Amino acid sequence: MLESWIITTAGAAVGVVLAVGLSVWLVNTFELPRLDWRYLPAGVVTLWLVGQLAAYVRRDAPPASSRRPRRGASEAMGRRATCVRVDGV
Repeated sequence: MLESWIITTAGAAVGVVLAVGLSVWLVNTFELPRLDWRYLPAGVVTLWLVGQLAAYVRRDAPPASSRRPRRGASEAMGRRATCVRVDGV
C-alpha cells in the first residue's frame, strides 16, 4: 500500500503542476476564469482514496496475478477463447 501511495502522490503532484500551468495559459490566452483552488486538493484526495482502496482490495494477491486474468476467466463467463487468423492482408 505504501508503493501505491507513493506512485499516486507523484502522479498527483505532476497533475497539479500541469493543471495550474494549463489554467494560467487558458486565463492568459482565452481570458477564461481562473481554476478554483478547491478542485486541486479535492482531486488529490480522491486519487489517494481510490488508489489506496485498489491496493487494499488486492493486498493478498501475489504481484504477478494482479496483472493477468485468472485462468479460465473467459470460459467461466460462457465464452470460448478463439483465435482469428487473417491471411492476405
